[in-house]
Amino acid sequence: MTSAPNTELKIIEAAIACIERYGLKNMTVRRIAQEAGVNVAAINYHFRSKEQMMQRVLEVTLENAFDWSHFESSETMPPKPRLSAILDHMVMGTQLFPETTRMHFSSPRMDSNSLSYQAFIEFLGKVYDDLVARGAAPGEELRLALIQAVTATILGIGLHADICQGFIEKDLRDPEVRRRYIERVVDKVL
Repeated sequence: MTSAPNTELKIIEAAIACIERYGLKNMTVRRIAQEAGVNVAAINYHFRSKEQMMQRVLEVTLENAFDWSHFESSETMPPKPRLSAILDHMVMGTQLFPETTRMHFSSPRMDSNSLSYQAFIEFLGKVYDDLVARGAAPGEELRLALIQAVTATILGIGLHADICQGFIEKDLRDPEVRRRYIERVVDKVL
């Protein structure tokens, strides 16, 4: 028999898969149960309600998205390459999980009290502090540059690669094209 934490994780992973496959509006508890290989009662047992399950999905996906340990491989880099590496990782995650990302950044979920907002602001603060520690000049200019870079990458090509692709005629999901795009953005704003 599967232990509770493993079943909970299976359900969370299934919920994420269903969000990606069907979108948030068309994701149902039945679909999640089928994807997880459990019955609906198991979901209710572990999470008590669909809302509590979704709250846990939000928490898990935010913890993963903004996990600072993902950026250890670029730890010795100077500010520009470091920011490029961080943004590339974030864009890749956004492109792999676009519906989950949209779930976090949708208007009703993104107010100043939401987990998504708080995690995003905390992440921006960590990136800012990291860049300053690497020699970037602190202050408003760096904050503005960081917002420009994040908007043009994570929120831009991360969520809207198809729109950009139609204009530049290159696939921004291609790792090399994405990397060059991000390096250009960082060079322009930093």
